[in-house]
Amino acid sequence: MIEPVSLPVRRPIGGLLASALLALTTACSGQALLGALPDWPVAGWEARAHGPGVLYANNFSDPERDFYPHLWPDPARERRASAFDEQVQASGRGSLRFDILPLSGEGFGGELAISLGDDPARQFGAGDELWVQWRQRFDAYLLTHRYRVSQGQGQWKQLIISQGQLPGQSRWDTRSCSENQVVVTNAGGRGYPQAYHGCWVYLNIQSNNGRAISRMNFGQEQALSWPCQYHPPRGEDSACFRYRPDQWMTFMVHLKIGQPGRAVSSLSGKLENGFVDSVYELYGAYEGGVLRLLHRQSGIVLRRGNYRDDPHDASHRARYGMFRFLPHISYKDGSEDHPVASTWYDEIIISRQAIPAPP
Repeated sequence: MIEPVSLPVRRPIGGLLASALLALTTACSGQALLGALPDWPVAGWEARAHGPGVLYANNFSDPERDFYPHLWPDPARERRASAFDEQVQASGRGSLRFDILPLSGEGFGGELAISLGDDPARQFGAGDELWVQWRQRFDAYLLTHRYRVSQGQGQWKQLIISQGQLPGQSRWDTRSCSENQVVVTNAGGRGYPQAYHGCWVYLNIQSNNGRAISRMNFGQEQALSWPCQYHPPRGEDSACFRYRPDQWMTFMVHLKIGQPGRAVSSLSGKLENGFVDSVYELYGAYEGGVLRLLHRQSGIVLRRGNYRDDPHDASHRARYGMFRFLPHISYKDGSEDHPVASTWYDEIIISRQAIPAPP
């Protein structure tokens, strides 16, 4: 369990951000994409880490505090292909590097698992706003190679936001595969960030235009066109916000969590239990570029309590409290011999309020 970061409120940044959010909400009330967000506040690491609403901030300045305590599985018992890298960083002393080694299976790198503890008041639930921002760097091989898998779409994940510790639980009692999870991923090796929701029932966070065309990444469109299509296959994808190698890209997820209830979810089209009328947003920026809204979907039921056979009623009390940064590749074929590839994480921020973009 980690201790919260005690940070002062900085009103000037908060005021600017509130204005930007108001404009963003207005622009996103219809189907049009706002695209680039030139008025979104920009701030350096210290201002962002000490901003209003911040619960956790980590730029890997101290490996004994920022790295080793959050590794999963327990590094004292089992080490995976991860390292504190002092040669590559966005800021601070170093960064977290995951290496994808040849002849490695799906759990090759482990994960950085940040827990908000077992107090429900510290976690995110009904009516809360959840923001998580991170910087990530990829080498070229990771972005061009399609890793062999034994089943499914394969390819690597970036972040799993999942069920936190219940009262009395340790961080080791939690599972990344939880009913309420939200996962950012390069599914199918499409080369751009997408997301899905739920474990055991996997729901793409995927909007459509009523004509059997769907998307999970708005790309860089400016109007009602659909230049980054997820479905049908081989559709228009010229404007997708794609991963780029050898630079510190910025990613940010925003969840506006609704109230507990039962409603038809925009993800499944079915009645589901959970936090109804929730909103998901994904943002991205290239190094030195402006932040963009990549995807937004409302009317989501963030699933909770849909399984009657839950022996401890855990999912019925689920709140978001675990943040797992990882390059996990489900069903990765451990017999594939390939070159070493790497991805790096830095400047992780978890907050109850919107976070300015890095310069």
